[in-house]
Amino acid sequence: MPVRDSFKAVSFSVFMVIGLAIISFFIERSESVILISAYSLMWIGYLYLIRLGEDFGKYLFGLGLILRVLLLFALPVLSDDFYRFIWDGRLLMNGQNPFEHLPAEYLNKGLDGIDSELYNQLNSPEYFTIYPPVNQFVFWVVASVSGDNLLLAVNLMRAPILLADIGIYILLKKWSDRKQPSSNIALLYFLNPLVILELTGNLHFEGVMMFFVLLGIVGFQSEKHIKGAISWTLAICSKLLPLMYLPTLLVYTKWRKAIISYSLIALITLVLFLPLFSLEFIQGLSSSVGLYFQKFEFNASIYFLIREIGFWITGYNQIAEIGPALALITLALILLFNYWAYKRNWSLPFTLLAIHTLYLMMATTVHPWYVVSLICLSCLTQSRIAIVWSFLIFLTYLGYTNTGFKLPAIVIWVEYVVVFSLVIIEIKGKDQWLRKLLAPKPV
Repeated sequence: MPVRDSFKAVSFSVFMVIGLAIISFFIERSESVILISAYSLMWIGYLYLIRLGEDFGKYLFGLGLILRVLLLFALPVLSDDFYRFIWDGRLLMNGQNPFEHLPAEYLNKGLDGIDSELYNQLNSPEYFTIYPPVNQFVFWVVASVSGDNLLLAVNLMRAPILLADIGIYILLKKWSDRKQPSSNIALLYFLNPLVILELTGNLHFEGVMMFFVLLGIVGFQSEKHIKGAISWTLAICSKLLPLMYLPTLLVYTKWRKAIISYSLIALITLVLFLPLFSLEFIQGLSSSVGLYFQKFEFNASIYFLIREIGFWITGYNQIAEIGPALALITLALILLFNYWAYKRNWSLPFTLLAIHTLYLMMATTVHPWYVVSLICLSCLTQSRIAIVWSFLIFLTYLGYTNTGFKLPAIVIWVEYVVVFSLVIIEIKGKDQWLRKLLAPKPV
C-alpha cells in the first residue's frame, strides 16, 4: 500500500481517537458545542477511512477495536441507563423480580446493593423495568460478580456488546465478500461513530439484538429455519422490537415452515421468560409498554406534527390518544409493506430495513441509538440513508443543559427534512451519489 495513503489513514485515525477521547473523558453531556465538534471530528475521520480499499481492512478493523477498548476506561457519558441495568441485576441477585414492583418499593428492605444512592441515579424510577430476559441474565451475572465496583460492572456489561459488534462485523464481511468481493461494507458499521459511542460507550444493547437478527437472516436465507427462529427469538428476548419482523416470515418462507418457526419462537420465548413470569410481571411489563406509547416523546417526526395539530385543536398534549393510534397505524403499514415486499420481490434485509425505518418515522420516541439497527441492516442493502441519519440524530444532544433538556425545534426540522428528502431521492432511484460517497474504494 502507498506510503502516502498509509500516512493519511493514520492521520484520520487520530481524528477519530481524539474526538472519542474528548467526548468520553473530558466533557459533560451538557457541553453541547464541544460535544458536537468532537463528534464531527470523528466523522471527518470516518468519511475518509471507510473509502479506503480492502488493503486497509485489517488496519481499520484494528482501529475499530482500539476505539472500543479506549471506552473501557470511562463510565458512559451520554446516557445513565446503565444505573437501571445495575439496579435490575442487584434485584435478581437478591432473588427479587425487577418486573413486579416499582424501584421505590424495594428500598428499605435490606437488599444487598439496593440503596438510596443507586436509586437516586435512576432516570425513570417511576416506571417498571422493560428489559427482556437476555438482558436481565447479563445484569444478574454482572451484579453477582462486580460487587460495588461500578466501572467493573459497566465493563462486564460492555463485554457482550463488544463481542456482538465483532460478530456483526464478521457477518457483514462475509455478506459483502459474497455480494461485492472487493468491498468491505462491514466498515460502514464497525467504524461508525454513533455505533461506537452508543453501544460500547453508552451501554445500549441494540448491537446484541442486531447480531441475533443478522444470524436469523442468514439462517432463513440459507433454509436453516430452526437456526433462524432461535436467533430471532434471542433478538426478541434482547429487545422487544424484532417482534415487528415476525410477519415478514410469511413472505420469505413457505407457510408450513413459517408455522414451525413461529411455534419455535413462541416456545423458546416462553421458556426464557418463565423464570420472571408472574401476574405482577404481566402487569408491570404491560404498564411499561403502555407508557412508552402514551407518555414518552423525544425527537419524533410525524408524531410531533400530529401533536401540534392536536394542540391547536384541543389546547393540550394528546399523546395518550395519538401514541396508541400511531402504533396501530404502524402495525397496519408493516403488514402492507410485507405485501409490497411479496409483490415486488424485495430482499429480506431490505424489507426489514423498510419496516424498521417506518417504525422510527411513526414512533413518539427516537433516541440516537435507535438508528444503530438501521445502520446494520443498511449494510446488507444499497441504502445509505441510515449512515447520514447517524450523524444528524446525534445533534439531539444539543438539547441537554445543566438544568434539564430543551431541544430547539430547528434541530429536529433539519434532521427530518434531510432524512425524508433522502428517502424520496432513494425511491426515485437518484441516490447513486450517496452510495458512491459512502462506498469503500475497490482494490
